[in-house]
Amino acid sequence: TILVVAGDADGIPDGLSAAEGVRGGFLHYGYDVWARGQSVYALTADDLLAGGSDLGALSDSLERAYDRHMSGYVYGSFVNTQMSSPARIDSLSDLGFTLDVPKSYATKEWLPDDGFVQFQRELSSESLLLMLSVRWVEEARVEGVSGPDEALLWREEMARRFFFDAALDSVDRARTTVVPMRLRGLDGYLLVGAWRNPEHLNAGAFTSYVLRDRETGTGYMLDFEVYHPHATKEIYLREGWTILNTFFPGGSDG
Repeated sequence: TILVVAGDADGIPDGLSAAEGVRGGFLHYGYDVWARGQSVYALTADDLLAGGSDLGALSDSLERAYDRHMSGYVYGSFVNTQMSSPARIDSLSDLGFTLDVPKSYATKEWLPDDGFVQFQRELSSESLLLMLSVRWVEEARVEGVSGPDEALLWREEMARRFFFDAALDSVDRARTTVVPMRLRGLDGYLLVGAWRNPEHLNAGAFTSYVLRDRETGTGYMLDFEVYHPHATKEIYLREGWTILNTFFPGGSDG
């Protein structure tokens, strides 16, 4: 991704298109301009300083570009994530949903009768552990999506019941945000924050999608947990979002 801030309009590179906007389209953009897979955005210094709609459009565009690059990394890189697994998608489809889990995530727990599966990617040389979990409840009463507090409690209940040696795991509410979200027609909550375990004096970052299918009554907890002590965690949470966003209820035809 390349961002050009030009001194004036003459400094905007050739080959870029002007985005539609209330101020006349001062943000310019182009794809594959000088290389494949490239996103280029440009505006003048005056437009950048003026802010307003163009600055918002720039922010949204840069985030979408990041998401495209992350998707290419997760599903197009043999080095780190080793592509996706069609066989795994088929096996999850039998459970009533699909999720495109990269091959580098080993199956750690497979408990469909209990409504839980978990996959892990571990890089021991970097003290990095990524845990991708799906919890579903096929009952009409799903308390976990009735409100933000219930969503946090459901996340704690899942970790304590299914995660290894996590009986005292809890959500650090002072460092966790809960906002409404919608995915594939399902309403629920997005949780982003920190988990902690005082018994082992460890903690980490997590993100959860807590969703409810109102047609079937099924509640879903899509969770991505990061353990990476004393190192950055945001890039791995974003990797989790890329994977979680491939979720479809109702199997491959959902």
